[in-house]
Amino acid sequence: MKFSTLAALARQMEEQDAQREVKRREEDALIAAGTHERVLRPDRYGWGEYPHLWEVPKNKRARCGAKCRSGQPCKRLAMPGRKRCRNHGGCSTGPKTAEGRARIAEANRRRAKD
Repeated sequence: MKFSTLAALARQMEEQDAQREVKRREEDALIAAGTHERVLRPDRYGWGEYPHLWEVPKNKRARCGAKCRSGQPCKRLAMPGRKRCRNHGGCSTGPKTAEGRARIAEANRRRAKD
C-alpha cells in the first residue's frame, strides 16, 4: 500500500489506533461484566492474570513441549491462546470438511485401541 503523503499515512495510523482502543474498551467491559472468555475460563491456557492474550510477556508464555524428531521436547513459545507452537499445530484450526473430521475421528479411534 502506497501513500501519497506522510499525512495520509499518519491519518491511517491514527484510525487504526482508535479502532484498537475501541476493541480494547469493549473487551475491558466484557471482562468487568464477567462475560469475557478469559473470565469464564481463566486458567484454560494457564495465563489467567493477563486478560488480553497478546499482552502476555514472552517469558510468561508456555513452551510448546511437543516431541521433536530428536526426541527432545520443543522449546519454542506456544502461540498465544494455544498450547503448541506454529510448527506443531498452534496455528491449526482443525479439519473443516465432513471428510476431514471423519478422518481425524478414525485416527483417534485407532490410537485409542493401541
